[in-house]
Amino acid sequence: MFQIGNLMAPQDVGRAGYRGAIRGDRVVVPGLANKMIVFSRRILPEAALAKVTGYLYRDIDPQLRHRDRGDKERTAAEHDGQPNES
Repeated sequence: MFQIGNLMAPQDVGRAGYRGAIRGDRVVVPGLANKMIVFSRRILPEAALAKVTGYLYRDIDPQLRHRDRGDKERTAAEHDGQPNES
């Protein structure tokens, strides 16, 4: 999933973490997918979590990948400096 999904650029994650720290938040989880993963840890048993984690981190066929390493970083660097709020 991480190789084909629409993930946040590291700059956007860092920006969200920095803003949360300034507000005094102890934990910042930016993005809907990340929030769903964190929430699922509260309700799923460990065996189910292990399967979900294995699925998310599985290696996929390179032809199915929608992005390459560094794509999000390049896009964020070319952006006007505002976080991508999609």
